[in-house]
Amino acid sequence: MDIINKDLVIHYDDIVDNENYNNQDFYVSNVKRLRYKLNDLDWIKNNKFANCFDPKTLEIKNVDAWLELSKASHEELKKLVNDNDWDWLGDDFDDMENYLSFVETHKPEVAFSHKTGGWKSDDEYMEIWLHDTTQFKTDAEREAYRQGLKDA
Repeated sequence: MDIINKDLVIHYDDIVDNENYNNQDFYVSNVKRLRYKLNDLDWIKNNKFANCFDPKTLEIKNVDAWLELSKASHEELKKLVNDNDWDWLGDDFDDMENYLSFVETHKPEVAFSHKTGGWKSDDEYMEIWLHDTTQFKTDAEREAYRQGLKDA
């Protein structure tokens, strides 16, 4: 079983401590997040990258598509999105949360918390904070900490 290099689809430095307004810009603004999203978009017409890897196991499901996606530049992928008029706006905060969960799954040393201002206000943004979990010795401790962040 071949798996992808997770560092080709995980990047979060630019979204931490910033207000993120919509899921389209959230992904298009960074090549690594855009690779993740193109893999996720199985309902977009003509998306040859859909489901080329399993986001849970990182197993490569379509070698040719993954190799092309992993080698494509940011500019090439943005052009592909623009040329095809691909749009995945909607459920912005849920979509961004899915990516944060994906990162937490594959980088257990980090956890995220966030605040949204949009469901009950006119702001419509998500602010994201990063938390270091390296002080915890077990997966159970890290998971309890993450759950505490989500319950707060």
